Amino acid sequence: MNTMNINTVQNVPIEYETASLRLRCIAYLIDQVILLGSLLILSALIASSGAVNQGYTFLLVNLPIYLFYTPAFEILNNGQTLGKAAMRMRVIKTDGTIPTFTDYILRWSFRLIDIIFSTGIVAATAVSSSPINQRVGGYVSNTMVIKKTADKTYNIHEVIALNRNKEEVTFDETALQTFTEDQMLLFKDAADHFEKFPNKNTRKALDEAASIMKSKLNAANQEMHNLNLIRLVIKEYVMVTR
Repeated sequence: MNTMNINTVQNVPIEYETASLRLRCIAYLIDQVILLGSLLILSALIASSGAVNQGYTFLLVNLPIYLFYTPAFEILNNGQTLGKAAMRMRVIKTDGTIPTFTDYILRWSFRLIDIIFSTGIVAATAVSSSPINQRVGGYVSNTMVIKKTADKTYNIHEVIALNRNKEEVTFDETALQTFTEDQMLLFKDAADHFEKFPNKNTRKALDEAASIMKSKLNAANQEMHNLNLIRLVIKEYVMVTR
């Protein structure tokens, strides 16, 4: 399993799992089945109408759809073709941002080398040898394919199980309720990443998260270690908001 750590604008490192060659091959096959099946049905419908001969159908309908299927879906569907969506994958920039229109087109243009002219050998070789599973098109466009995390069907209350009757709230409840659930999840990520990857960047992210908490809670004089402070604030947030 290949992964890549990317720092967010809040300097919180996020770990992405890159899509393996096997998953990408399955997604590609799904796309081909959907695409070719749809084109066969469309061609049959056009042929039965007698409006356009088969040669024109291929040049004016089938070929453009086949060629532009991938970039069109990736641009309009958040970096996902139907096959990628089925395998829970998407294209992102190597810095974690959303690719631009130009990035998608540049990435797509190298499919000729990666897949079509080489029957996939170039792409397979590049992905297998890349530390973040990039094909040539991904390398030149600074993009990569990642596995999407599970849809966020949980909330902060499910992250930490607490018994409110056995604990008292240390901080002001009104101040605690000024935080949002997304903020608390971001603070939790900062704490988790510091524990998992204790380094200069994760320490800075932890300290920034604690500083925001202290400012909102009027707890600038709090002498508790920042990691313990974040854990405590998250617990108390759950207690007062559930």
